[in-house]
Amino acid sequence: MSAVRRPLLERREKWRTPGYLVSAFGNGRVMFAALKWPTRRYSSLMPSPVPFTDLQGPRDFWRLVQLLFVYIEKQQIEPNPLLDELDGVRRGAQGSFQTACLTLAVGIESIAGLLLQDEVSSLISRPSIQPLLEHLDSWQGDVALKDRAKGALSRLADIGAADLMYAWVKKTGTNRELVDAWKKLRHPKAHGKRLTEDSGWALYCSAVELLHRMIAYAVGYDGAILRTSQPGWGLHQSRT
Repeated sequence: MSAVRRPLLERREKWRTPGYLVSAFGNGRVMFAALKWPTRRYSSLMPSPVPFTDLQGPRDFWRLVQLLFVYIEKQQIEPNPLLDELDGVRRGAQGSFQTACLTLAVGIESIAGLLLQDEVSSLISRPSIQPLLEHLDSWQGDVALKDRAKGALSRLADIGAADLMYAWVKKTGTNRELVDAWKKLRHPKAHGKRLTEDSGWALYCSAVELLHRMIAYAVGYDGAILRTSQPGWGLHQSRT
């Protein structure tokens, strides 16, 4: 269960309250253990996917986890690419702020391709640009320019993560600014630039909310999501 729980719920506290641990195995065996001492929690920058302002918070969290398990089980893919991406985001969140921003930005790009691939189709088919590519192959001009032109033409038929997410926010009414914030986070990190914590932290938190909302949408969760894109969310957790 920890493979799913950690990427979904990583908070900055170092310890958690003693309680009970239940582990379910594929053969139907269940292990139940009562913990009598504080258990170490992974240090992470990632906030919770749901608000814990009342008793509904834990219920929402475990319902989201359950739906994620059901979604993954239906895929019947081993190893599961979604879990791999979430684990990468979680591990990155345990590192430096710069590493956390990079792994989150790149992880969202991959996860959007996994979860939102049916949201939009390309307006330009690859066969339609093939004659242009063949024409460039026969062109006797500068080789570097030819390669860049072929690359630009090939990308016309590709659907980027931003295209998928913008189509998704339009369809669902999700705040478009979440995708805008992800783009502002991704661009500098993809080009090796550093972000200041003053400006980068708000982008990071907005991207975290985007990630949680994409997962909630894909697995069919319709409960509250912690609105980490809002200033002061850590002081006043809000419900949607």
